[in-house]
Amino acid sequence: DLRKTDAPPQVITFDDSPPSKPISVNRLAFDGAGQYLAAATNTVKVWDMKQNSLLANLPNHLEPVTDISWGKDAQWLASSSLDRTVRVFGGQ
Repeated sequence: DLRKTDAPPQVITFDDSPPSKPISVNRLAFDGAGQYLAAATNTVKVWDMKQNSLLANLPNHLEPVTDISWGKDAQWLASSSLDRTVRVFGGQ
């Protein structure tokens, strides 16, 4: 809640990215309720922001992920990649 500016920000660390070769975050997307955050990197990572925990690491693309988009009520997540594929995770 940005109205509470005295609260410290949540920090997400990519533990699988060594400092000598950091990964790029190509896109971030919250679901409609703001509970889940997805990050497009070399994979798709999904966090539960209320629990402050990593829910999933979806390493199905062969090349970096370029974009992500949530479906209605966070029932699915679509991703596109430089490997020229689109993948849909979850119930369609």
